[in-house]
Amino acid sequence: MYLFDYIFYRMSEIYVKTGLETKRPDIFASGVLTLFQGFNLITLLYFLFSIKMTTYSWIYVAAPLMILNWLFLFNRRNLKKHQQRWDGEEKRNRQIKGLLIIVYMLTSLYFFGLALSKMY
Repeated sequence: MYLFDYIFYRMSEIYVKTGLETKRPDIFASGVLTLFQGFNLITLLYFLFSIKMTTYSWIYVAAPLMILNWLFLFNRRNLKKHQQRWDGEEKRNRQIKGLLIIVYMLTSLYFFGLALSKMY
């Protein structure tokens, strides 16, 4: 869970720094993280159980994941806790963890694309 908490924190920071809107960075960060968790879940379902996704089954995976993430894990209250925890982080540690986030996202996209190419 530590990885997802940190990604949530960093995505919200990126959202604030872009200047798009600073009122609710938690919603943006939660959406991005849920998207990548969905990619991972669909990839696992395919490779472990050979479950092929139809048009409607995407909704059955995405909607509950989004709701559960928002209610219990990635919301404004938890973002404040993560900000208190990681705001004073050393620059070197921050860069290394940022690189790990990029590796996680690229790996997720790669395996999701691989699963989709085999699925259809």
